[in-house]
Amino acid sequence: MISDSKNFNLLQNTGLKATLLATMIALSACGGGGSEGYFGNNGSSGNSGTDGNTDTGGTTQSVNISTLEINDPDTGSAISSVGVNGAMAKVKVTTATGTPVVGALVKFSGGEELLFGNASSSVLTDQTGTAQLFFKPSSTQISGAYTLTADATFNGVTDTESKYINIAATNIDLSALQLGASTLQSSGQTSVSLKVIDSTTKNGINGVAVSFVADCGQINPDTSTSANQGDVLVTYKGVNADGTLCSGTVNLTASTNSGSNNVSKKTTLTIAAPNATAIMFPEGQNTIIGIEGSGSVSQAILNFRVYSNSTPLPGKEIEFSLVKSPFGLTIGQKGQTTWTVRTDEAGNAPITIFPGTTPGPVEIKATVKDNPTIFALSKNITVATARPSQNNLSLSLSINSIEGWNTDGRTATVTMRVADKFGNAVPDGTVLNFTAEGGQIGNSCSTQQVDKISLCSITFSSQDFRPRNGRITVLGVVEGEKLYIDNNKNNAFDQGDTLSRNIGDAYRDDNEDGAYNAGEFIYPLRTGETGSCGTALASEPNVPNTCSTSLDAPLRRQTILMLAGSEPFFDNVTVNSSLLSFDLYSIGAINNAGQYNLPMPSGTTVTAEIKDKTDNQISCEIVTESGYGTIPAVLDAKFGLVNGDVQRVSTRHTYRFSGCATGDSVTIITTTPGGTTTKSGWIF
Repeated sequence: MISDSKNFNLLQNTGLKATLLATMIALSACGGGGSEGYFGNNGSSGNSGTDGNTDTGGTTQSVNISTLEINDPDTGSAISSVGVNGAMAKVKVTTATGTPVVGALVKFSGGEELLFGNASSSVLTDQTGTAQLFFKPSSTQISGAYTLTADATFNGVTDTESKYINIAATNIDLSALQLGASTLQSSGQTSVSLKVIDSTTKNGINGVAVSFVADCGQINPDTSTSANQGDVLVTYKGVNADGTLCSGTVNLTASTNSGSNNVSKKTTLTIAAPNATAIMFPEGQNTIIGIEGSGSVSQAILNFRVYSNSTPLPGKEIEFSLVKSPFGLTIGQKGQTTWTVRTDEAGNAPITIFPGTTPGPVEIKATVKDNPTIFALSKNITVATARPSQNNLSLSLSINSIEGWNTDGRTATVTMRVADKFGNAVPDGTVLNFTAEGGQIGNSCSTQQVDKISLCSITFSSQDFRPRNGRITVLGVVEGEKLYIDNNKNNAFDQGDTLSRNIGDAYRDDNEDGAYNAGEFIYPLRTGETGSCGTALASEPNVPNTCSTSLDAPLRRQTILMLAGSEPFFDNVTVNSSLLSFDLYSIGAINNAGQYNLPMPSGTTVTAEIKDKTDNQISCEIVTESGYGTIPAVLDAKFGLVNGDVQRVSTRHTYRFSGCATGDSVTIITTTPGGTTTKSGWIF
């Protein structure tokens, strides 16, 4: 039975003592046991050369455990009641004759209400046969009578001793909170300490968990267990977990829950208002924006961050001003060159910049309003990008004579390079649109900078439709601005400025006559205007009377791609024993006059072989040659009509011989990229 008495004394309770005897008789062929009778070692006394005062091995006849002693853990004196600071449980293990047993295993137990000094709650007896172990109540809320048991085991022989113990009620109290400093600078920290004590004896109590809270800031750790005579030590810091700073009066509370008495103590400290100690322009804000009206990013937001020591500082006024900037750039809102903002909860001070009409580097100064000595400058901000300009784009082909007259899927790369009026790259992602008179071409691509050059590429592939003359007009279009003369030199198109070459609607000049004809493709974005236009260029086709006086326009370039055949055709041939010359065409496409009008495919090899068939003691050989050994990637396609017909495109080849006579011969061998080899010969 467990008593609720708070003053229940330790009871001897010898009636609970249970002695377990195991009689082990050691017999041998040599005779019976010795006079001590508790060792089995060939009939000897079992002392094995020792002085006989301790038992350290062999076969033991009995193990006796003494009455449990409960002692103060500090003084070692006997106590009648166990408090929250615990006690030492002590027993002595002997043989039946009183000899100490060394190395006996003693296990203490007392239920979940008791905590012992090690995980196994077991110890071995020392040289005096003594075993002792610290124990304490598992909670300050435990009180009343409990049973403490010690089981001693040695060589399979066990004895048990139990004792009633009284767990005295402990009324816990907390001392006043002590601060290392009661006044802190912004984001500062200080120690917070107290003692857990017995409310009656005022002695310190260990092992009691104390919780801490603050109405601003952080306490680390927020729960701490008393030690070293009841001491508890934590650290307070005047910064919240989200990084915000505390200021003014802060309340701190320490509390513990011990049974029916919940105890708490409070104190306050004061934190000075935070001051800005640094302002930074974080790295990685490399910003390039377009000039006003460029059609690209029309504004940018820069972010500065203000700190008090190492903590972001909210609610601080920051003044922005321009240190250097291109013409017309403003900040905060359009038209302003100074601006003030207040930092947010994360200490951020954002500022919006609006470009003007001129490119150039930008430097903005951010200053703490109440302390001008603290400031920062922006870095790597540039106004550098404008819209595509009429004079600053070109259209090119990787090859312009592809072996596509009789073969599908032969390709060429179509590339358009685009720059603004300053010759700088346009914004990445500027969309270009393409169309072709025949074959197939990708409809659009977006510019990307390659080595800071703005371009995009698309693929053309041979297939039907194939025009009769094999010439494919390719048109590329991008939205941009016309070329103009900046008469007032303000880098903006405004009153008094004049357009250099006015353009309106874009079309694709399929018949190459330099004029718009009904049925020819017109770029879908129409101006709807009826004004006169400037003189159209072959590479910049323009529908007449579609121009306006505005700056915006669909910019365009066109070029010719040729679908060559695989076999050669020789024209304007001159051949004799000293010379062979010819114009080289490919068999396939023909002009209005029925003539082959295209060259061999780009990449075709052209070689000559001589055969000396005469026995004149003179060697017939080629001494010079001119023309292309390999047809170039890009030939002059000769855009436009002559006498109402497209111009013929060929390559001219000349070979000169020595030592050749009538009967000797020359052979021209052509091999196309597609692998078609043709041999054509002449006999002198």
